[in-house]
Amino acid sequence: MKFIKFSILILLSLNSFAQKENNNWIFGGGNVINFNSGTAVISATSSSFLCLDNSTTVSDPETGDLLFYSNGTTVYNANHEVMMNGTGLLGHSSGGNAAFALKQPGINTLYYLFTSDAWAGSQGLRYSVIDMSLDGGLGGVTEIKNEILLENATEKIAAIKHSNNLDVWLITHPYNSNEFHTFLINQNGLNLNPSISTTGMTHSGGTNGTYNAAGQMAVSLDGSKIATAVFDAGKIEVLSFNDTNGQIELMYQFNEQKAWGACFSPDGNKLYVSHWGGSQSESIHQYDLSLLSEELIEGSRVLVGDVNGTGDSYDAGYLQLTPTGKIYIAIYNASYLASIESPDAYGSMCDFQPGFIYLAQSSKAGLTSYLYSKNPTFTSINEEENKVDYKFTIFPNPSKDLIRIQSDIKSGYLVVIDSEGKKVLEKPYSEGNPEIDISTLASGYYIISLIDNSSEQAAYSRFIKE
Repeated sequence: MKFIKFSILILLSLNSFAQKENNNWIFGGGNVINFNSGTAVISATSSSFLCLDNSTTVSDPETGDLLFYSNGTTVYNANHEVMMNGTGLLGHSSGGNAAFALKQPGINTLYYLFTSDAWAGSQGLRYSVIDMSLDGGLGGVTEIKNEILLENATEKIAAIKHSNNLDVWLITHPYNSNEFHTFLINQNGLNLNPSISTTGMTHSGGTNGTYNAAGQMAVSLDGSKIATAVFDAGKIEVLSFNDTNGQIELMYQFNEQKAWGACFSPDGNKLYVSHWGGSQSESIHQYDLSLLSEELIEGSRVLVGDVNGTGDSYDAGYLQLTPTGKIYIAIYNASYLASIESPDAYGSMCDFQPGFIYLAQSSKAGLTSYLYSKNPTFTSINEEENKVDYKFTIFPNPSKDLIRIQSDIKSGYLVVIDSEGKKVLEKPYSEGNPEIDISTLASGYYIISLIDNSSEQAAYSRFIKE
């Protein structure tokens, strides 16, 4: 098993993670984050932009220059002016993924702009077409505008590239249904006949009759997994995705009070979840999807941290993977975002930062939505110098009182972390004293870290206390 020194930050090559068309984010009360330099540069729009949930922002794939952005009701061009024919869209600024733009494959100037109503509203999910060759290159919404795609739709929208890495699947979930509808977009345009999968729970009902329409839909970078947060039902579903035929199948379902935001780590093995309101409104939890059973994955749930909320009953909002491989978390009405700096790592090692990046305007519940590049190339700092393969075995596992450790590490120290992310045990370790007394620990799931004194590198494993 390969382990990397804790202090190393695994970074993602900006250009390989995504083309530069995702290098600008415009969201919330008019915040701008530009990633062209490889770091987050903060500014504000000169427009009257407001989006309560996820917006969409599109940049030039070669230069990273801003092209347009939308909150589901209005489209703004690169000059922060209303785009030609860009008003009167029938989305809603609180429509979950209020807007989601996807380029038509093979045609550089045409984009489909999808907009959603809030709380399964009567406007449903619609699409318009933007032609960037109009208005002297500033773009315009064409006569194809506010066309209905799903009349009865939840707020959940996501997109994954087809297995041919050219075409795109738009993933949607009708309301009052346990179906997913995936629509193919290729060089011929949007295919209005979806691939339909009947799987998972029915998204219907909830507070005020429609609150189970809310919650984020997330996808993994490799396109193999989807997660849906079903808000008022308090559920997180993890599903497999077939990127050749668009079919979806339920893998796991977990209870999560007021589940709201969801995001996969870059390697797809960790799932992060936020909660909109309730006693956990500031809390961010992590699941380890690399484990071999639903029971073990559910047991791996760990609190990685709490955002610095604003005192509102709503705190942590949607989550989004950045072009630099971090995960940003919206905080409602705050002047800052939270960040997960090393999201591939387990538990507290993911380096959660509750008030990481300060903004020019207030944040709202969302960030910006976009299509990921598939299977990006990762670049790690000094990885070859710092990687070590340790043998690290815990037995018996599960155990009630004592565990024994077998490892190549001769001496070091041990840290045990519980399912809430709290350190419950820390002690020196030597190969001559491999027994650890866990009799005083509560029953549950734990992660154990073993740090080598000679190299200062670490291995980790997991155990269950009966």
